[in-house]
Amino acid sequence: MLKFKHSSLSVDSGSCEVDQLRDDCPQPAMNSQPPVVSPINEAVFRTVVNDLNGLGQELADVAGEIEVLNTETDACFKSFSDLKISAAEVQDSNDRIHAAAEASFEVAETTSQDVSRSREMIDITHTKVGELMHAVSGISTQLQGLQEAFSSVRDVAGAIDAIARQTNLLALNATIEAARAGEAGKGFAVVASEVKALAAQTSKATESIGSTLSELDKEADLLISLSGEATSSMTEVEESTSSMLGVIQGLDTAFQTIRTSSQEIENGVSANNQSLRELVGEVNSVHAAFENNQKGLASASVRMIKAAKTTDRLVASSSLGGLETENTFYIETIQDLALKVSEAFEDELMAGRISERDLFDSTYTPIANTDPEQVMTSFTEMTDRVMPAFQEPIVAKHEAIAFVAAVDKNGYLPTHNKVFSKPQGSDPVWNAANCRNRRIFDDRVGLAAGRNTEAFLLQTYRRDMGGGNFVLMKDLSAPIYVRGRHWGGLRMGYRPS
Repeated sequence: MLKFKHSSLSVDSGSCEVDQLRDDCPQPAMNSQPPVVSPINEAVFRTVVNDLNGLGQELADVAGEIEVLNTETDACFKSFSDLKISAAEVQDSNDRIHAAAEASFEVAETTSQDVSRSREMIDITHTKVGELMHAVSGISTQLQGLQEAFSSVRDVAGAIDAIARQTNLLALNATIEAARAGEAGKGFAVVASEVKALAAQTSKATESIGSTLSELDKEADLLISLSGEATSSMTEVEESTSSMLGVIQGLDTAFQTIRTSSQEIENGVSANNQSLRELVGEVNSVHAAFENNQKGLASASVRMIKAAKTTDRLVASSSLGGLETENTFYIETIQDLALKVSEAFEDELMAGRISERDLFDSTYTPIANTDPEQVMTSFTEMTDRVMPAFQEPIVAKHEAIAFVAAVDKNGYLPTHNKVFSKPQGSDPVWNAANCRNRRIFDDRVGLAAGRNTEAFLLQTYRRDMGGGNFVLMKDLSAPIYVRGRHWGGLRMGYRPS
């Protein structure tokens, strides 16, 4: 008659997360009296256990694939979330560009109108300058004609002066002749005297006219000089006005082009803005759908992991009964080894080869130029000295056992089996598979193994060997206690049959 052994069963509860492993996690119910299995049902029980074991492996494999897919999907979701934010930022930027394009068009429109008015004013100014230049040129010509008239007047005045001089001489002779005539020439003498006086006045008048003509001639010369300078300045003004008119005409053409371009930019940005709004709407819709799918996948991953844990718990329960299963040997072996490792650590403390503070040290110092990163801590040297005696014999004796290694409560694995403790090379993928010592395995399985405080923990999982290579593995762990303090766990990885 076969009976189930009643022991302190230690399994991973499907409802407890990795960082919540504690005493209140639900454990499989235990009857106060172990059930009795008749020999008739032994074959059926073996079949159920084998099927359950196979189901657990399949669940663990699928759970691992879903977990990886969920991680990748989560990364994609984060990238898509960044895309959503970027799309919104692009839309905001496009809105600002659109506003700037509208403002630019308005400025270009106003400037174009101002330039057009300036061109018209300069055009009028250019015409007025031409007219003024023509007028100044006419004045200069008239002044030259006036000078010629002054010359004619001067000539006439000279002739009058000459006549006045001759008249004065004649009057003088007439006076002399009147004096000779005596009493008979007195009347003639009076006339001669008046003629003489008139000649003198005429001479003075012509002299005054000559002086005035000289002054007028000087003023005319000055006006002609100023007119020449004004004509020269007007020529320069006309040339400058012509150049400015050309520049303004060029500016007018340029601003007309800017105005047209601004209008085209505004129209293009406006159309682009509408397309962007539609794109952002589509991105938001896809993001919402992606978020729902990601949540569903995450939920499925959690539920699948819980189902795999439940199956592991049931397999472990069957392995503790009177019927031997493939897990019974490994459970008993890992518990025995964990106890011996605990004793070995305590011996190290008693011998003074390590302090309790260093043994429980959680300060991890990175090893330079390692990829994946390896770290050292205060107890690494001690585990390198102590652990091989427990690790290597059991691995060498049983082909199905892939590794045996101790991890602290943070998943730090200081000393691995020799086959996984090769010196790192230049290939990170090769390093990930062959240089697994001095590494922190803070994944779900690694942390659960290090933090478990029950008698043992069975986990079926996909072991990441690096480079996208996964191997289905069963992980058994038992806690390591040193002087009543939980240090971590002893892990055993073996290949399921």
